[in-house]
Amino acid sequence: MTIISIIIFLFLGIVLLFYFLMSIDSLFGYCDLPTTKRATKQVLEIISEYKKQSGIFYDLGCAKGELAIAVKKRFPQLTVYGIEKNGLRILRARLKAFFLRKKIFFQKKSILDVDLRNADIVYTYLKQSSMNEIRKKLEKELKDGALVITNTTFFPDWQPIKTYITYPKQPRFEKIFVYIYEKSFSKN
Repeated sequence: MTIISIIIFLFLGIVLLFYFLMSIDSLFGYCDLPTTKRATKQVLEIISEYKKQSGIFYDLGCAKGELAIAVKKRFPQLTVYGIEKNGLRILRARLKAFFLRKKIFFQKKSILDVDLRNADIVYTYLKQSSMNEIRKKLEKELKDGALVITNTTFFPDWQPIKTYITYPKQPRFEKIFVYIYEKSFSKN
């Protein structure tokens, strides 16, 4: 075997191992809720409609970074952060962004540990059971006028300014809720 053959063999082995680990990460207790292409398209339209093409965007629970990358592609002037607690997913997101030459700040940390005081746009696609805790965090940290977009789940105490149905045949699946945050949302 030549050195080039050995290098290619090792590279392919590493790639296969990486994709194997990515495919089984749900066995380690991580739930993968990828944003569909329809919902991604809707989120991009919302950002454009509400004139938020510049500023700071946070994808809380970004998983493999697909939405964050789509946002950066469409709105290169936005500073984009993807937050995820799973290190393998962050690694995959970082690699994809690197190969696409997109400057996105993927961070391995808990959503609750992120400082959102400078956020202009916040997106979440999380379990409904986590939304109360996220709501409390947003109420403490968000500035007035921040655009908050949730996918499927919602904040029961907040009134969305608009709701989009991405799948008319299944109106409860990937319903997009849009909020413009105001300090008056907070009950504290």
